[in-house]
Amino acid sequence: MEVISLVAETVQLAPQLAELPTSPIEGVEPLLTAEQLTAWTGWSRTTIYTYRSREEDPLPSIGGVTTRRYLPSEVIAWLRRESERSNAQD
Repeated sequence: MEVISLVAETVQLAPQLAELPTSPIEGVEPLLTAEQLTAWTGWSRTTIYTYRSREEDPLPSIGGVTTRRYLPSEVIAWLRRESERSNAQD
């Protein structure tokens, strides 16, 4: 799991790096770029953009139009909601 290793590396390096973007979880959880999110989920950038842009329960992201970042915990919570919604429709 790339995200678990990314979290572990960030926790070890965070005290040494003063210029890291501030995370809502106070530096414990890394902010993933779209490229990292595509590697982690296997989704294309187009799929990520589509999920992020939809009106009902969009994929949560942080930042501006060109600097979007994603918290792994928020992506996982969103995926769980998507799974529950999908199962409820079946």
